[in-house]
Amino acid sequence: MNAADIAGYTYQADVYCPDCISQQVNGAAQRFGTVPGPVAWETTEEYLARIANMMGIDPEQEETYDSDDFPKVVFVDQCCDGGEHTECGRCGEDLLGHDPEGDAADRAVEAYQDRRAEYAEERFKREAFGGIDRRYEL
Repeated sequence: MNAADIAGYTYQADVYCPDCISQQVNGAAQRFGTVPGPVAWETTEEYLARIANMMGIDPEQEETYDSDDFPKVVFVDQCCDGGEHTECGRCGEDLLGHDPEGDAADRAVEAYQDRRAEYAEERFKREAFGGIDRRYEL
């Protein structure tokens, strides 16, 4: 990890890892209407940008909003081993041991495998039933 890598986020008086912050923000953002959760291949940063846009917040200008309203980035160089705020307030994972890019890649692979399985099932149905979906016949 580089000093400028994102280790987590500070939000509503706690610190969260990249996996947990999406869940925390999603609940708070519901007051702005129905908010779809993060898509499997969407990174935490992409999801937060989408929510920030909906809330009228510019996440690049952290001085213009409070961390009670929207998460602020915690970089690796802002964490210290054994320090008070190095663990996620939700899952308890050490922020310095977290690999957000690896997690996003794992989610993308899972989403791809799910789509591939759905495609294979649809293909089987087309071949087995000659393109007719027999589930809806009486």
